[in-house]
Amino acid sequence: MIKSISYSQEEIIKNILELHSKSGRIDCDPTYSKGYFYKDTGIEKPGYKFDINPQIEGVIEANAEKLPLSDCSLNTIIFDPPFLATTGRSLSKVDNSNVINKRFGVYDSELALFRFYRNAMEEFYRILTPEGILIFKCQDKVSSGKQYFSHCFIYNTAIELGFCPIDLFILLSKNRITAKWQLNQKHARKYHSYFWVLKKCNNKTLYSEVIKDGITEDGISSTLNAQGPSAVATPTYSSSKASFFTAAEEELANTLVATDYKDPPLINDTDGTLYTVRRLTPTECARLQGFPDWWCSDLATENPTMDDLRTWYNIFETHRKVTGSSTKPKTLKQISKWLKDPHSDSAEYKMWGNGVALPCVYFVLSGIVFSIQDTAE
Repeated sequence: MIKSISYSQEEIIKNILELHSKSGRIDCDPTYSKGYFYKDTGIEKPGYKFDINPQIEGVIEANAEKLPLSDCSLNTIIFDPPFLATTGRSLSKVDNSNVINKRFGVYDSELALFRFYRNAMEEFYRILTPEGILIFKCQDKVSSGKQYFSHCFIYNTAIELGFCPIDLFILLSKNRITAKWQLNQKHARKYHSYFWVLKKCNNKTLYSEVIKDGITEDGISSTLNAQGPSAVATPTYSSSKASFFTAAEEELANTLVATDYKDPPLINDTDGTLYTVRRLTPTECARLQGFPDWWCSDLATENPTMDDLRTWYNIFETHRKVTGSSTKPKTLKQISKWLKDPHSDSAEYKMWGNGVALPCVYFVLSGIVFSIQDTAE
């Protein structure tokens, strides 16, 4: 009976290959280091050995985020990246300080570390064949009194990219290196790490990511379109400030208003297993008004001409006078900077709230035209 826990990573890797690898061997190790996975373990060395800083002969210098391999070319990849992040000065000292960080390698910040994880996983997804396997060794940590559950981040990212988590093994440790400053304990010392087994399944489960004002355009499936592979049978409910968020309409969106940038309408969302409530995105508001998704894309003017600047100066100045604003007129430098990046979610919410539904306008105007033509005849 193969168990999910072990004190031997050799045993875990062999069990993973037995259960999940079609070939029973590892094709690529992009963080090979000195090849500890394969030294006197009976595990066959991979055909492709890479490392950002090769330490032994036969290992090719390459970044795991961009490997010199073809699309859909490998069946099994094992990934054992750094799990620590710090910028401590002790890293450059030749002494016994910061032993763990010096031994395993580090990134400058958790953000950089997790970005590396994501970029590498995207690259592995490209390289793996359909139903190919990624074995991802990872470890949670505590840094500056804060927990970083890396295995949870990896799980969510894997699902988003199109991997199916099909197994999870836990490597236990009887002893751990402990620094002197860690004696003032506030969290349980971690005596384990993980081996995720992720299958390339092309079955993306998209989660919303909180990156800007709590809202993002990336990673959100269309809940207003009941067609295609993202369709779900669950009814969509919508609520907005029009009802003070006290009522929800089934399959009916509330009227968009200019102040939605403060509190966008709410809708329910599901990936088939997880049920959530989230805000409408600006793109979804565009769809409700009958406009294409790209309507607010590519608005930037990288090198505005003097005519561009004068035109927009007059527009801003007219608006300032009409509204009776006491603010100073915008300078050409301010306008030039704005033209290079004019978009914001808040401005887009206001625009859709102040606008009208394009299909309704088209219907009314078409009716007027038809009536005029009919009368003329």
